[in-house]
Amino acid sequence: MTDEIPEVLHPVRGTSLTPLERQLWRFRMVTVEVQSMLRGYYSVDDVARVVPDELMFSLTNHGLILVSKFLEIWDDFGSLATADPRVVPARKAVDPFVSRLLVWKGLETFRNTVLAHPYETKEGKLVGPWYLLHARRAPTYHAEVILLLLLVNLTVAAILSVFYQEYRDLGPALRAAYPVPDAGAGISRGDQIQPAHRALTVEVDRRLKALGVPASNPVFGEFTQATNPKK
Repeated sequence: MTDEIPEVLHPVRGTSLTPLERQLWRFRMVTVEVQSMLRGYYSVDDVARVVPDELMFSLTNHGLILVSKFLEIWDDFGSLATADPRVVPARKAVDPFVSRLLVWKGLETFRNTVLAHPYETKEGKLVGPWYLLHARRAPTYHAEVILLLLLVNLTVAAILSVFYQEYRDLGPALRAAYPVPDAGAGISRGDQIQPAHRALTVEVDRRLKALGVPASNPVFGEFTQATNPKK
């Protein structure tokens, strides 16, 4: 399946990107996402007051995924130090920004066990989502996450300014216009949610009934109540 996905090519040469160009391209891509989230935060006067806690929880988690993406690219970028003499000075210049990100020693583990994977370590140990937060090894509050996103944005801007010629040449590959995708196998409008949900629920109810599980099972009431904003 992955073989069918076209690779990004250099817009001038028409060839694969060099190792350095790959990291610059990835840096810019992660900031596209970061900048989108920051615009959303800044579109309201007080995000913590306007956005419900449940949505803020999801936004905070996604913000940490973006920070984790950046740090992964940052490490790959550092591996190019022997190939390009500009890498080390550039990394040193932005070290105050990155060091501030790295005060959260458990962020990688939090990302790998909670944010992007289902609550297990690589060794199979079951990990709850709260441990690293209470141990102060991963960010909890939205204000901290916004700060980290701002630092990611500024760090990438600084790095790209050092490698401006390479970044400028990549411009068309970064700004390529892609058609808006259609809904594919999914739905596209809010008024389609309930009909699609209802049709699937009827079928699953029928199958569960055959297993001796009635729709009145208390688990369903528990889960319905958990999604009620007025609970």
